[in-house]
Amino acid sequence: MTYIINPYRYAPAGGGGPAVFPDDVADLLYWLKADAGTFSDAGSTTATADGTVFQWNDQSGNGNHFTRLGAGQEPVLKMNIINGLPVLRFDASNDGMQRGSLSVGIPLTAFIVYCGRTLTGGHRALAGGNNWLIGPYSGQHAFFGGGGFVANTDATVTADVFVAAVAWQPAVSTASFFVNTVDKTDASGNGTGGPGTAGVGAANPFGEALDGDIAEIFVYDRALSAGEIDDLHDYLQFRYALW
Repeated sequence: MTYIINPYRYAPAGGGGPAVFPDDVADLLYWLKADAGTFSDAGSTTATADGTVFQWNDQSGNGNHFTRLGAGQEPVLKMNIINGLPVLRFDASNDGMQRGSLSVGIPLTAFIVYCGRTLTGGHRALAGGNNWLIGPYSGQHAFFGGGGFVANTDATVTADVFVAAVAWQPAVSTASFFVNTVDKTDASGNGTGGPGTAGVGAANPFGEALDGDIAEIFVYDRALSAGEIDDLHDYLQFRYALW
């Protein structure tokens, strides 16, 4: 058997690739990326360009695979959208995916690369059953931490432009929100609860579907250090060239 080693996997910083990948950091809960693990059925048939995605397989090794909400509610796999990489495209109506058996609490650190296409109204990219969201909300890249907006005033959405957003919740009533590495926190005390049920797009109890694309999500059940967040920002910048 021949093993192929990714030359970028453990390259030093500045040496051709990121030094750290999401699964190099401890306490990774789930990891979804559009260039791996997308299926048109329950995990056996690989999704094709412009085809619907029934199941999105977790790359963390924890088996936290996400599945469609129901028939006709599947996102679509779109190729070569951001830096040569694919995305899952969610309509503004009912497209959503969830991991129904997974409940996410705090502490947590959540990363998502997404874009919005609609600049008004509420749209949830990464969502939870406990009124928790990251997404393009009222024209801003926003984070609602369960008790109020942690950020919703200083990160204007530009249609079809991707960002890397990070929600950081080390404890009850403590939270921060970063967009493309910049701290956009308005009210750190509004991070009162975790997502609960894990979902994306329309997989939320409030009918606020995402009109936009998602390239990658990874979530940790730990409050990462500033250095770990910096390392993962480097990983995302290498993949997506966002800033």
